[in-house]
Amino acid sequence: MNELRKDCLLDRWVLIAGNRGKRPHDFIQKECEAKEGVCAFCPGNEHLTPKEILSIKGPHGWTVRGFENMYPATSLEFPQAFGRHEVIVEMNQHNKNLQDLPVGAIREVIDMYCSRIDDISKIDGIGYVLIFKNHGEEAGTSISHEHSQLIALQRIPTLVEEELTAYKKYFNKTERCIFCDIITMEMESDRKIFENDNFACFAPFASRFPFESWLLPKRHVANITQLTNDEKNSLADGLKTILGKLGKLLKNPPYNYYLHIAPSGEDFHFHIEICPRVTKLAGFELGSGIIINTMPPEKAASELKSLTL
Repeated sequence: MNELRKDCLLDRWVLIAGNRGKRPHDFIQKECEAKEGVCAFCPGNEHLTPKEILSIKGPHGWTVRGFENMYPATSLEFPQAFGRHEVIVEMNQHNKNLQDLPVGAIREVIDMYCSRIDDISKIDGIGYVLIFKNHGEEAGTSISHEHSQLIALQRIPTLVEEELTAYKKYFNKTERCIFCDIITMEMESDRKIFENDNFACFAPFASRFPFESWLLPKRHVANITQLTNDEKNSLADGLKTILGKLGKLLKNPPYNYYLHIAPSGEDFHFHIEICPRVTKLAGFELGSGIIINTMPPEKAASELKSLTL
């Protein structure tokens, strides 16, 4: 039976419409043909990108590489859009996905995230650093070579501000972290997908997108930069697992993920929200602000949980 659900954290509503009866294969999209041409993100073509800011080196050259976006949305030179906009190329191979890398290589990507957050957060006037990943054309990527982006702003983004406000409201009422309580609840629910030593993964109660998944540290940690070495390894393992499961079930779907960290000086619970882009918003969603999700999160979690990699 269909159900109108309120998000556990935000004042946001989702209509779970399981009666539409879609199965995982109904969400599989036709793969786009690979575009021919020179890839600016491949080794040997470094001259085609802006100057390198930072890279992680291996025995045969760089393995992760960061530089300013060629067409930045924010910049230290833009008075009315002050910030930074950078690209993080996650690997030196062109035709692989992030989950195809070994855990150690994904850990290097996490190390790069942490290093750039640390450095940019020290710049006067920066209010927040958001790292996000677009995978596939439907998710907004224009270059197929796997990469993430970073946009730093003067202010805290609206969605993060809303989450932070909800976090504070709950803490003031209960003296507990709402994310910690959600983890405890979801690890005992039908929405649990998996857990490892330090991270929990589940489909949120009011999922906006089919197969939406959240990845959170079990320990209360405000920022990815505060994770221990073991926790960073668990995060790398968790990303490989959930992206691998989504890739196997939905045949390499387009998706976005983004990191929500604590603004400077604030307490929070760091997490990653992973949003497959296998449906489109239509008139009802745009007109009402309520998203219709035809894949109940309990069913999504069951499908993902049952997969072996």
